[in-house]
Formats: sequence, structure tokens, C-alpha cells
Amino acid sequence: MSFANAATALHDVHLRSRRGQDIFSNSVPEGQVVSTLPASGQPAPYGSVVEIIVSHGPIMVVVPDVRNLTFSQASDRLAAKGIQFSVKGTVRAGEVVVDQTPKPRSRVPLEGTTVELTFGPQS
Repeated sequence: MSFANAATALHDVHLRSRRGQDIFSNSVPEGQVVSTLPASGQPAPYGSVVEIIVSHGPIMVVVPDVRNLTFSQASDRLAAKGIQFSVKGTVRAGEVVVDQTPKPRSRVPLEGTTVELTFGPQS
């Protein structure tokens, strides 16, 4: 639920709310409650403050352009950003990246994204 809905639900049971520091979450959509302190289901004294932690959404990363790079160069550049990758087809000696999906400069979630690389002769 949203912060506003959570705050209303807490108010309805005679608790006060305070928004904590938002955090990134790959599993909770942006703007939705990730957790509370004390945690849901835990006792809280009448009239006490419950801290509500809200999601920023997933950590996003910009996909670097690895076209025209060798396997080793592309691998290093993607690893530096923490991005996983796979190879479509095979890689032969002297080939470079001729295509990549998602496209360069795309903003994607860091977790769960795999960049697919296609290799071919250097043009």
C-alpha cells in the first residue's frame, strides 16, 4: 500500500506514523510500503510512532554501448556496471559485438536484467 494508506491504517488503530528514509527495492514497486518499524504484526504501545519505509523502486542502470568491442572488452565494461550478459550464438576469434539487447543507453533494472550480445566480423 502507499504511505498515505499506511498512515491512515495506523491512525485508525491509534498509532502515529513517520516516514522513514526511502530505500531501493527490486520486489516492491516505487511508492509502496516496504516495511515498518516496528514490523507489521509486532506490538506497538498505544499512541506510539511507527516508522514507514517506502520503496524508490528498483536500482536502475544505464546500459553501456559495447558495440564494436571484443568479448573481453564488452565483458569488462558490463561487469564494471554490475550488468549480467549472455551471448547469442558463438564468438569466433577477431569478432566484435555487432548488436546488443537492450539497446545502448537504455535504463533498466540492475537486478534481473541480462544484456544479450551478438558477435560478428568487425565492419
